[in-house]
Amino acid sequence: MKIKSTESEVEKNPPAASYDPVQKNPFGESWINQGSIEDSDVQRYMLRMAKEKSGITADRVEWLSFAISIDKMGLRHKSIYSDILKKWKAHDFSTLSNDRNTLEKLE
Repeated sequence: MKIKSTESEVEKNPPAASYDPVQKNPFGESWINQGSIEDSDVQRYMLRMAKEKSGITADRVEWLSFAISIDKMGLRHKSIYSDILKKWKAHDFSTLSNDRNTLEKLE
């Protein structure tokens, strides 16, 4: 059983992503981290992306997806957010207008 790993092995197999409260918020709001994000923040970020498709970037989708998966704040609409982000991650924007409408109707 091999316990130590070489540097090249670590590069090939980086450790799985983990919760990092100081990971840079890709929306430019450093006071909101993945552990403190609330429904209003998620909705605001997702609406911003939905209104301008060019704002849907891989780092934003990944950051939000991870924040939603750890759900430290008890998000009320977690499944809706996750479903939309999964589509966006797969570059499926065929329902972007419907996604925006869904997000706008959430409270």
